[in-house]
Amino acid sequence: MSLSSPVDFAIDYVMNGPTDISEYLLKLAFHNPNNGYGGIWGNPNDSFSVEQGIREKVIAKMVAPLLQVAGGQTEIIDLSGAQIENLAGGVIWVSVPDFMTGGRRIIEVIEVYPGNINRAVANGYNFGSAATCGGGAINNSLSRLMTGLTDSNVTRSFNSFTIVGPNSFLIRDAGSAMFNMIAKVVLSYDESFNGVPVKMFDKFAELVELGTKAYIYKTCRRGMQEAVSRFGVTVDDVQDDIQGYSDAAQQFKEFYNDKMKKYMAYADAKGKTDQLKMIVPRKR
Repeated sequence: MSLSSPVDFAIDYVMNGPTDISEYLLKLAFHNPNNGYGGIWGNPNDSFSVEQGIREKVIAKMVAPLLQVAGGQTEIIDLSGAQIENLAGGVIWVSVPDFMTGGRRIIEVIEVYPGNINRAVANGYNFGSAATCGGGAINNSLSRLMTGLTDSNVTRSFNSFTIVGPNSFLIRDAGSAMFNMIAKVVLSYDESFNGVPVKMFDKFAELVELGTKAYIYKTCRRGMQEAVSRFGVTVDDVQDDIQGYSDAAQQFKEFYNDKMKKYMAYADAKGKTDQLKMIVPRKR
């Protein structure tokens, strides 16, 4: 199975893995060449593949919205390129452009510190040559920077925030605006959920499998005659298979609430480390 992303892995798992979903049910639910035509006299536009259907109908609409709420990745953003305004009552308004988050949405603002990442890199901060290497090395450098900012010798600047719009938030009880700030935020995943660790791909696929079964039960109960004519199966066979997924929606909810939320919380390595630091007392 493909390990390029959890989404590709899950689609491959549902279509080719050890599931009990029949191929004709997948085609009945997702593969419908009669939905589009290039023109009146043209050939059918057969672009509604099973893979596309699972990606759009199950992952994008059923799975992704829930996992974006349950998960996210803790990352560090230099706010020197953000729009910052000083409002009344010691409130600072911050709007972060999409290019600074890679198009991902800020789910939560954890802390904001005074300082500038570029200046810290330029001044050394014991980074060595890592700042000129790839993204992983830069991330390690920023992690060391944030470790320095969060130790007992540094006063945290702001920790009271309100999200007011897409990638916009208010810093409360801030006094006057500071235009060199570093933010620790939780960002949403990208469309492929690339931040999910490989060891969690199987759990992601299990949720997608349950979502696929729930979608099949919801949409195919009245398509039995179509299944008989298209795939040569009996009505009883279709009825038995689809009825077997009658509790899939409930299983989907239970798996998400009881297991997936915990898995997604541990998938955020930086956030998990921060939680452990908050639990363990430190000297002051």
